[in-house]
Amino acid sequence: MKLRMLTFLSLAMTSLAFALTPNGKTTLVNGTTYKADDEGATYEITTNGADVNAVIDVTANVTIVMNNCHIESKSW
Repeated sequence: MKLRMLTFLSLAMTSLAFALTPNGKTTLVNGTTYKADDEGATYEITTNGADVNAVIDVTANVTIVMNNCHIESKSW
């Protein structure tokens, strides 16, 4: 368990964060962290039905519209 957590933290610290396009559409890319931080914005995201391992960091009051996304719950 400790090794898994350290690996996760290591990956999180080395990954780059990209801003989602406010009031636009973003196709999520595997292994990427995205920020949704534009207060009141609407973000449309898609994975085009593919399995994508990505993180969305939401730090404002936003609306996220998921179009053709595959969602999987993870327990860390």
